[in-house]
Amino acid sequence: MTILKPIALFILMLCTILVVAQSKNVQPNNANDLNLIEQTCKKTPNYALCIQYLKPHSSETTVNSLAIIMFTTMYYKAHETKIKIHRLLEELDPRDPFHRRVPLTECSDIYESISADAASGANELKRPPTHTKVVEYCANDAKYKANLCEHKFHGGGYLRTPLTDNNNIMKNLALLTAAIIPLI
Repeated sequence: MTILKPIALFILMLCTILVVAQSKNVQPNNANDLNLIEQTCKKTPNYALCIQYLKPHSSETTVNSLAIIMFTTMYYKAHETKIKIHRLLEELDPRDPFHRRVPLTECSDIYESISADAASGANELKRPPTHTKVVEYCANDAKYKANLCEHKFHGGGYLRTPLTDNNNIMKNLALLTAAIIPLI
């Protein structure tokens, strides 16, 4: 039942984005829209990764909608990570000492909070006037929390955690999102 709430919120956010995109009076011009994505991504710390995430959405015509897409992607990736964490917890040997169970459980809570940050950021962008400091905080907080999750394992002597890839993806997404927000 707890997994259904994030899925429902994600679907609601996705539907909202689709409704907003469909209700625009502007006829999308793919060349101009792609140019907007390229110009926006050039102002981020990782052009190639930014293009990778935004190019499939080339019909978006505002930087604000690009930022919403990034927050939605963050939300989706946080949800994927929570599923992975729950799978890892289920696979643990019951005799396994708490050195793996505790950080996984703490990271599950952290990624629940990252989901909330991503949803808050996207929702704030949908309400005029947008308070960009609040939105920027949501992105930076997600980056901080992904880093915090990574460090939860280092006390157990791990050099690489079972969530390193997920944490790195989230940190990069949050960094890109935080870089896009001032361009709104």
